[in-house]
Amino acid sequence: MTALDREHLRSWGCFGSAFTALALLIGFVTFVALLWLRWGNSSAVEPIAVTTIDPKQPSVIDDTQIASAQYDHRSASEAVVATQDDVHSIIERADGWLYQRQNIEVSRIAASDYDIVVIDDLLSAGITPDVLRAEVQRMQVKPDGSRRLVLAYMSVGAAENQRQYWRPEWHSEATDALSADAPDWLERGEVGECNSAGHCRYPVQYWHPEWQQLLVSGPESQLNLILNAGFDGVYLDAVEAYAFFDNATNQSFLQSEMIALIQQIALHARITRGQPDFLLIPQNGFELFTSQAYIQLVDGVVWQVRAQSAGAFTSAVTSPQVPLHLSTSETQLFALYYTSDAAIVSDFYTWAYTHGYIPFAGSQQLDSFVVPSR
Repeated sequence: MTALDREHLRSWGCFGSAFTALALLIGFVTFVALLWLRWGNSSAVEPIAVTTIDPKQPSVIDDTQIASAQYDHRSASEAVVATQDDVHSIIERADGWLYQRQNIEVSRIAASDYDIVVIDDLLSAGITPDVLRAEVQRMQVKPDGSRRLVLAYMSVGAAENQRQYWRPEWHSEATDALSADAPDWLERGEVGECNSAGHCRYPVQYWHPEWQQLLVSGPESQLNLILNAGFDGVYLDAVEAYAFFDNATNQSFLQSEMIALIQQIALHARITRGQPDFLLIPQNGFELFTSQAYIQLVDGVVWQVRAQSAGAFTSAVTSPQVPLHLSTSETQLFALYYTSDAAIVSDFYTWAYTHGYIPFAGSQQLDSFVVPSR
């Protein structure tokens, strides 16, 4: 982060209280609208036809859209012939989930017993939207004809060089870092965090309007492409991006801006695009769960567990990173652990079930199908 960026962040912090108050007011109004939309008394409302919103138009949410937001969410998945279970009942019955970002085998996933699957959106692999939608629908049907939830991975606090929004000129081959041509909201000078496939990601000023348009509301935003493909929701990564900006005096502001961004995702998917059951499941970011509105906004949370040995799972440990009130809330808790050691996987699953988590364990590359462990 440059000195100019730090000064800019400090100047934002000076007005943090005012912005936070305004954000809380807006958040309260939005929160009420979302509650009405998702859990309102449907019996008091006559069913209406699905309203088609052009995804190529910028997101403009007005009172008319909110008032007419009683969409029939089933129609978005007409081609899925499986029993249309309520999405939250599927989460409740799940005893495991699959997380795979590379080398996706649609047939293998479709033939599996997983109730919840998180994959990359595959658009970066050059698959056409029509083919992708058909593949997502295949994966949404389990072998017994029941419904499976298929979520798309989405990084909200870091830009990735394999996404449709990335421009080659943003990266300098000479320095292997962001170039002078990179936009202001990218942290220039930062070397990307890359995986084995050469996919790299870079920290972003996630509160910047240009980033939010590329991610959420623009004509070809990543969220719109995910929605067009028929995914059931998004798995939100890099939620903890606020910790990258090491300025303790502004953490409250930075955290509130992350909540505001995730709120935008919820509004765009559930109201503007008419998918009221669209799921939001973040990984980590437990500091945000001090906000009751945020707890109501998301449908679960994934804790990336870090333990050094199998013995760490056998004792009656608690989760200090997870706020205690989440254990008694309706927020579904998931657990993620990177390992391929069969003995550790067994202990991890035992620990997770004991403490109320839906577990997944696999290699950190997330590049292969993992046979369900029970």
